[in-house]
Amino acid sequence: MSNNDISATTLPIVDAHHHLWDLSNPNHHYTFFRPDTPDEFIAGDRRPLKSTYSIQDYIKDTGSYNVVKSVHVEAAYDIHADPWGDIEWLYEQAKTNKNQLPSVLVAHANLADDQVRERLATLTSRFDKVRGIRHMLSWLDSKESMPYDNMASIDQWKAGMSALAQQPNVSCKLSGLAMFQHNWTVESLRPFLEYALNIFGPDRCLFASNFPVDKLHATFGQLVEAYLQVAKEAGLSKQEIERVFHDNACRIYRL
Repeated sequence: MSNNDISATTLPIVDAHHHLWDLSNPNHHYTFFRPDTPDEFIAGDRRPLKSTYSIQDYIKDTGSYNVVKSVHVEAAYDIHADPWGDIEWLYEQAKTNKNQLPSVLVAHANLADDQVRERLATLTSRFDKVRGIRHMLSWLDSKESMPYDNMASIDQWKAGMSALAQQPNVSCKLSGLAMFQHNWTVESLRPFLEYALNIFGPDRCLFASNFPVDKLHATFGQLVEAYLQVAKEAGLSKQEIERVFHDNACRIYRL
């Protein structure tokens, strides 16, 4: 089968990075949505995100596409106020849909915290869906920080990505580009997607939607169609495309 025969709506997809949050429960606290948090941030206007985004909302957004499994990545939940509330809620969310999405979780842990060993021990012993942790070490404060139209910055980005690609245990999520490129096109995304696919190879790249944050500037379908178009035009075979959209996430997250 030619890669041109692959349909975006039937291609099995594992979404390797999305978020859910529950703002209806006053006991749930997200640092991303504190009352004093500015409406404007790097991804644009935060206000459309200031309501509960449940797994049913996600399923509605992805409904025309064949999302068979997903990886939930922590959504800046305040673990000091409530260490396990978000994870417990996510387990309940998985009970509400036939595919039991989200399939697995990437939880938060502060690696510099004196109690991190205890948190990791509880995460691994109590929550069988947890596959990893995220501790964000840096945060860009504006979309101008991204190297979209500055050649010096693009070269710096390429050098950094190349250094990462030399480490065989590092993989690359193809994700979050619309968060920074608000008026993106396939052609504006192409150089970054192609470069990542080239240096990491189709065995170490994963499609991920970054929903609902990227929803500010794209539908789920637009992202799938754009990434798939670039992958096809970059010459990836049917099997390689299936690895990027499905198989690699299954392997890396033990799905």
